[in-house]
Amino acid sequence: QVDASGALVAATLNRLIIRLTNPEEYDKEFFECFLLTYRSFATPERILQKLIQRYRAPEGRVPPDKVDTIRMRVMVFLTHLLDASSSELDDHFVEQINIWAETEVSPDRRPILLKTLNVRISVRRRLNITLTFPV
Repeated sequence: QVDASGALVAATLNRLIIRLTNPEEYDKEFFECFLLTYRSFATPERILQKLIQRYRAPEGRVPPDKVDTIRMRVMVFLTHLLDASSSELDDHFVEQINIWAETEVSPDRRPILLKTLNVRISVRRRLNITLTFPV
């Protein structure tokens, strides 16, 4: 639902994901707001599940010429999610993204996401090592 000014006031998680990955229009303000607030209404795992469903863009529900743009927007959001929340995301979550990327993301796009994943994993390992040493 939107109000008279066009501001979003209510939506299902599916509708939020559709808007986030809209192939027609990139809404930077919505993108940033979603990234900052999604934890108030969903877990990172639930967001990942919904993004993967959106990436798969069922035939007949999404025009074929829009599928590539939707997939790109899913990838872009995931890289931003990893950058913004790397220290808060557990290893299982990161592994889920890695498995999905290896099995479903097209080979030409895979390096972008995997590079971000690898950087995040390295940062996490360094933080864990640092935190285990006595001060």
